[in-house]
Amino acid sequence: MTPLEALWAATSDAEADQARTDAWSSLTFPIITGDITITGCTISLPVVEFHGEGGTLDWPLRLVSAPIGRPDPVGLEVAPDGSTWTTDPLAILMDVVEHYR
Repeated sequence: MTPLEALWAATSDAEADQARTDAWSSLTFPIITGDITITGCTISLPVVEFHGEGGTLDWPLRLVSAPIGRPDPVGLEVAPDGSTWTTDPLAILMDVVEHYR
């Protein structure tokens, strides 16, 4: 089960938080994009705090209640409403960081 599927199946806040933690914990560091280097993260839900340097960011970068997936027409994860998704915390992070390069 993927973190996104676990989130949808969660029957408690603890299970939902574990799914989010699993997703953000799956990132491998360092992450380098342009002049930005992300060296690690601290997860204290609902905040995921990223450490690094570069770009026009005022480090650390904090994402609050960030999604762990994105809609994907060919995604294999099917939401309760029938839409298809992909667990992709890296893409979510890159969407944010792109604004600061």
